[in-house]
Amino acid sequence: MTDNEPIFDVAQLSHVELFTPKMDESLWFFKELLGLQESSRDGKSVYLRGYEESYHHSLKLTERDQPGMAQMGWRASSKLALDRRVSQIEKLGAGIGWVDTEAGYGPAYEYRTPDGHIQRIFWEVERATILIA
Repeated sequence: MTDNEPIFDVAQLSHVELFTPKMDESLWFFKELLGLQESSRDGKSVYLRGYEESYHHSLKLTERDQPGMAQMGWRASSKLALDRRVSQIEKLGAGIGWVDTEAGYGPAYEYRTPDGHIQRIFWEVERATILIA
């Protein structure tokens, strides 16, 4: 690999978790106004996805006192790509460690961006069951 060779280790932004102090209003906004579908619930979190999305969810709303972004998830293009990105993140000293707590996604490596936002990168996904009404 040369320095000019593009690296395509990150396939896509897969999901975002937002904190909301107004769960009912937030659910109304994302479900009724934007048309997202509820995938599941777990404790104070609700998982949502768009009509044609094939993953378990792309948006996780979690009830908290203050609004904000909890974390973003990126899907690697392969298991090998995940290993390469984790290695680079660790070399930069930005790594937090492995987590396996997100419904619909396998083990993810958690890290901080330079501005302090928590991100995750992973490979394994659970495909959604698409119901046509």
